[in-house]
Amino acid sequence: MIELSVLNDDLIVKNVRNTFIEGLSVLKHAKGSSKKVVIDCTQVKKIDSTGLAVLCAWWQYASGDGISCHFECNDLVQEVIDQNKIELP
Repeated sequence: MIELSVLNDDLIVKNVRNTFIEGLSVLKHAKGSSKKVVIDCTQVKKIDSTGLAVLCAWWQYASGDGISCHFECNDLVQEVIDQNKIELP
């Protein structure tokens, strides 16, 4: 299993580019090793629409490449996901 920890304000517009690139790198590594990826968003303190888009993009990349991926979300992140009627694994 490979874990990607998303922290504090990683999912807001000013930080999201680096966060996306880091997550994509983890997913690419998982593709070659056939390991499950857990994306831990339990420490996120702020999330905006760009952060939500990153979570969706990671999921799309993973599912398109056959990577098993699971999101662990705190209440804040889950609320944003639910408000936008999105279902992440």
